[in-house]
Amino acid sequence: MNKFITRGRDIIKKLQIRIFPPTCNPQDQNCQSGQTFFEFIFLMLILVVLSYTLMRGFSTGIGTRWKAIVEIIATPTDTPVELN
Repeated sequence: MNKFITRGRDIIKKLQIRIFPPTCNPQDQNCQSGQTFFEFIFLMLILVVLSYTLMRGFSTGIGTRWKAIVEIIATPTDTPVELN
């Protein structure tokens, strides 16, 4: 029975994905130097996608919104409103 448990642990150790190199302590500053770079890239990616999404949302139909606002403001006059 003990033989099977040891064999199972060996298989699990072989299948594990190593985040840090085997000689590296996760608390060591040198081991985490690449993590800062990836965090920066992911944050920049999030900012770019967020700004692109917001710009697409705000710029879609902005002309029709401004036209409607101008027509509402100019409605009390007798002269027709001409927008080009």
